[in-house]
Amino acid sequence: MDLKLKLIPTVLGLMALHAVLPPVARALQQGERGREIKGVGLPVSDRLRKIFAGGEPETLEDLRAMQAYGKKLLEKILPAMCSVGSASGVMIKGGYALSAGHVIREAKRPVPLVLYGGRRIQGMTLGANFDTDTGLIKVTTKGDFPVVEMGTSSNLKRGQWCVMLGHPGGWKKGRMASIRIGRILRNGRDFIVSDCTMTLGDSGGPLFDMQGRIIGINSRISGDLASNMHVPIDAFHRDWEVLVAGKTTGNQISSSFRGRGRGRGRSRPTLGIERDPDSEEIKVLEIRAGTPAVSSGLEVGDIIKRIDDQSVSSWRSIYRIIRWKRPGQKVKLLVERGKKTLEIPLTLGRRRR
Repeated sequence: MDLKLKLIPTVLGLMALHAVLPPVARALQQGERGREIKGVGLPVSDRLRKIFAGGEPETLEDLRAMQAYGKKLLEKILPAMCSVGSASGVMIKGGYALSAGHVIREAKRPVPLVLYGGRRIQGMTLGANFDTDTGLIKVTTKGDFPVVEMGTSSNLKRGQWCVMLGHPGGWKKGRMASIRIGRILRNGRDFIVSDCTMTLGDSGGPLFDMQGRIIGINSRISGDLASNMHVPIDAFHRDWEVLVAGKTTGNQISSSFRGRGRGRGRSRPTLGIERDPDSEEIKVLEIRAGTPAVSSGLEVGDIIKRIDDQSVSSWRSIYRIIRWKRPGQKVKLLVERGKKTLEIPLTLGRRRR
């Protein structure tokens, strides 16, 4: 294996723990002046800027630079982290905290919040959209609290570096928030997929870009250890009026659907496809090798309109339909292929664990 690939997990792990590599990085490299990066106002070299946009570190100096920058970034964003009961949230301006809809559960529910340093304050749940999994809390304790900026998610690119925070099990004295460094694997209107490892209790925690702006909120643990879902921050922008008004909309997604940990519970089914994240519809981008979908007659470019007798308009609506089914069970898809409308029987596959 290439030496730089061996070094990446080690150095990034140290970065997340504020470890002891030399504090002065050489990636603001010899004669190269850093420019302030929007969001948290940290200087960053052109070299680091290229890496964070989707490049890879190539030298030990690159890795040390990422470590030094990451330490400063965490000092900016960690104070805005909070726990919401045994789950997670993040403080934003206006006296609000963002979390996941399934963490909120219902409007006008008092919730305890614990800030990064252990200070306990109170909040009240406002609105939630259970289809998008957006949720909002109003901080009811008076005072000024550290906040972070809401960014945008529509322009995220595959390979872009990101930071995920969470408080699994809630805040505990002597234990800091969990920090994961990763990359964007997929970005769509309904969800962001990253390779930041997620565990129970991370739900509601923030996903940041390397500028320290919130780009997503942790939503669901995948069957794949390094492939987990986050609510795009753009969904919060779209749902904002509903959330602030204290309304709940959509259908609650059960905890069995969201996952109770890898290797436990019943096997989860999958259609065996990847959706085109650039399409507003459920357009097939890829048919996964080794799944029954390969021999179903489904083709790349097909647009799925119905499953059995239920219309689908988003990836989440598909999950709500198939979550109660089992691998090996048959469903009937109604798809559009060009000007044709076709009915395709498909056997559900088994999601990888």
